[in-house]
Amino acid sequence: MLETKINSLQKQELEDKFKDFKVETNQLYLDFKAIFLDTTISIYSNSKKQLFKLLIKGPQEQEIANQLNLCFEEKVTKKEYIPDSYTNYEDQIGSDEVGFGDFFGPIVVVGVYFKEKDKKLLEEYNIQDSKKLNDKKINEIVPKILNKFTYSLLVVNNEKLNSLFDSGYNLNRIKSILHNTVLLNLQKKIKRNDVSVYIDQFTEPERFYSYVSDQSEEIQNVVFKTKGESYFPSVALASCIARFAFINKMNELNKKYNMTFPYGASTVVDDFTQEFIKKYGKEELIKVCKKNFKNYKKLF
Repeated sequence: MLETKINSLQKQELEDKFKDFKVETNQLYLDFKAIFLDTTISIYSNSKKQLFKLLIKGPQEQEIANQLNLCFEEKVTKKEYIPDSYTNYEDQIGSDEVGFGDFFGPIVVVGVYFKEKDKKLLEEYNIQDSKKLNDKKINEIVPKILNKFTYSLLVVNNEKLNSLFDSGYNLNRIKSILHNTVLLNLQKKIKRNDVSVYIDQFTEPERFYSYVSDQSEEIQNVVFKTKGESYFPSVALASCIARFAFINKMNELNKKYNMTFPYGASTVVDDFTQEFIKKYGKEELIKVCKKNFKNYKKLF
């Protein structure tokens, strides 16, 4: 991995250079991400400084760095184990979510039923974690697979989400309730509760069940796994469908307000927020943003 610092002008030049390879992301402080020649190019913001951090990681990192005419230093990081292929192709259901890292837009949580006989579809459509696919690829793949898999989808708009925050709910409690709901809905759809259940882990299992203890039902026999989309096809499918639904919701916002809403929670989002307020006011902002973000809190 190669790392360096860049200024705002260099940042804009890089974003223009790799705009055709951009991958949308919901990671906090990640302003820009692109995948070029199987190599990831990431630009991170820093609220305390005017400089941005540029990371290049992948098989062509040195070649790309040479093209940019910047001084890089090699950064050694602890390698996280990620399997080369899914570790379980048995019948299963899994869930994933999108939107929790974006100041604008709703929350989308999806559960998907994967059957062992559908393994060939994974190869045919190259199904993987949605964060590894750009929006163009998501929009190309997902419409082709929606009618091939049984799934459950929940979308929580910002007004509902903000009312939950105002009532004292935290993000992980909301996540837990939504995952619990989509997975139970999916079990009822497929009329099976004997298949394995996988969740891309965002909290400890004990905490998850404490958050859903007041629900009418609790999903049982769950395997919680960090980076679950790399291990279980059901979670990868859920990730892709959730991303597709989120993109569509963001496009709806773009059309409604005649503005292009940015993803994430960077300083770009802060600048856009000011433009939005000038045009529509703070009351309207609450309908499209998440009040628990620092982006919102520093407005007041």
